[in-house]
Amino acid sequence: MALTSMETKFCKLPLDFEALLSEDVENSRLASCSEIESIDQFIELLISTAPGEHAFDKEFGCEIFFLDFESIVSHTRWEGQFSEYITKAITRHE
Repeated sequence: MALTSMETKFCKLPLDFEALLSEDVENSRLASCSEIESIDQFIELLISTAPGEHAFDKEFGCEIFFLDFESIVSHTRWEGQFSEYITKAITRHE
């Protein structure tokens, strides 16, 4: 399938290194996805990574992990913090 000038392909996560490093040149391509799928995958990776977990960027991640074992005194306050942490992570890294 030929790409038009407006069409861009993005690498699908998780990367299949076995296919990429294959000696079979015909099948040594990474799976691709659309721009929307790529953004979705990045945001999923961002919010499922705790700050400090990424070896090369200790700031990468989302602070929602701090809410995991917190006692919920106010549901409204918890929702506000949850939204704030996600918004902050996406704004910082996207």
